This record gives sequence, structure tokens and C-alpha cells, in this order.
Amino acid sequence: MSKPEKYTLQLLANGWLRFSAECLKGEGIYETHGDRIVIAVTRSDAGRCRPGPVAEHFIQSLEAASHYHQTGGRLFLDLGRNGGGLSFSRSKDQ
Repeated sequence: MSKPEKYTLQLLANGWLRFSAECLKGEGIYETHGDRIVIAVTRSDAGRCRPGPVAEHFIQSLEAASHYHQTGGRLFLDLGRNGGGLSFSRSKDQ
């Protein structure tokens, strides 16, 4: 991703999540059990913009996540069979 700051994920304590991907903003639900995670995007809104293919791939990757771990203030999502993963750093205001 050329501008990783445009791709965010916030896991809320109540099992809901918020994300942004380019101009897309959305929410969903997640559930964890041990190091396993299941994510489902329930709503996304692009407003008046047209998101690019990277934004769509980001959402697909969130939903493909199968495991997670946190190390050194970073959250890592393992994409399972799709290979690879996503890495998020904690924002300065958290």
C-alpha cells in the first residue's frame, strides 16, 4: 500500500470494529477465541468517491483473517490460506 495511513482498523471492546480504506469508511463485527479471529464487514460507505481496487482488497483481506497476535504495539492479522497478512500500528491517540 502506498499510503498505509489511509487504511485503519479499530477493534472495539464490544465486538464491533471500524475501518477506513482510502475513502471507504465502514464497520463490522469480530469474534476472537484464543489466537483465532473471525471478521465480518457489515457496512461500508464510500460517500461521493470511488474507492480503488486496493481498498476492495483490504476489505477482502480483513474478512479472510484467521489468526491474530499483538507484539510491540502492533496488531498482526494472518490471512490464512490466502497467505500473507496485515499489520497495524497503534495510533498516537490510543
